[in-house]
Amino acid sequence: MYRWILGLAISLGVGWYATEKFLEWLRRSNNVDKPEGEKKVPPYLTGLIERAFFTVAIGFNVPAVAPAMIGWIAVKMASHWTRSNTEHGPDSRFLVFSALLAGLVSMFFALIGGLIARG
Repeated sequence: MYRWILGLAISLGVGWYATEKFLEWLRRSNNVDKPEGEKKVPPYLTGLIERAFFTVAIGFNVPAVAPAMIGWIAVKMASHWTRSNTEHGPDSRFLVFSALLAGLVSMFFALIGGLIARG
């Protein structure tokens, strides 16, 4: 039971903090502001749900979790690529790529949390 608590705490808590700080650092170091505009689902909520889902899947040793993680990131990125290049100006591609890198960081913490939970 303690392994699950620790694994979920690392995945959800530390993963949220690390992913958020990584994305802020990446965008700030490239002088790119956070994209403005209406969002239907807050990115932190998406990250929380995906890390929880994949942490539990890894913890229970569900087969083919790694391809599912990559597939999920691909679906998220495909939805970003449908935006026009002028929506956020010349920084559009960088914003999408930085979201891809942040998604990988998020999945890393889901992996670590799931492995801890599994023991």
